[in-house]
Amino acid sequence: MYGLDIAAPAVRHTQEAGLLDAGFTDDLEQVPPGPELRDALDEVGLITLTGGGSYITERTFAARLGRAWRPVWVSAFVLRTVSYEPVVRTLAAHGLHTTTDASRTLPPAPVHGRAGARARDRGGAGPGR
Repeated sequence: MYGLDIAAPAVRHTQEAGLLDAGFTDDLEQVPPGPELRDALDEVGLITLTGGGSYITERTFAARLGRAWRPVWVSAFVLRTVSYEPVVRTLAAHGLHTTTDASRTLPPAPVHGRAGARARDRGGAGPGR
C-alpha cells in the first residue's frame, strides 16, 4: 500500500506505524510525479480518497490515470466545499463511471455555518454563541 500526501509528517508517521509499503509527498496539484512515484503509480489498481476532496482536484487524478495501463478503481469518500464535477469529468475521460450513494449524501453546508464553526474552533464568536 502506498500513501500520497504533501504533508511529510503525515507520510512519515504512517510509514513508521507500518501502514505503508512506501510513502510520497509529491504535490500532483502543482508538478508531475517524480520518478519514484511514477514507478509506484504503475502498480496502483485502487485509489482511495478520504477527506482530501476539497483540495485535491482533477489534476491529481489526471496525473495518475494518465499512466494507467490497466483498469484503476477509485473509491472516494468526498467531503467537499467545492464541486467534484471536474474530477468526475476527468475520471470519465479515462473510462471511469462515478456513482453517488444518495442515501449517504448530505446537502452542502451553508457558508455562514462553516465560517461560524471555524470561528468557534478558534475560540471566537460564531453563529449561536
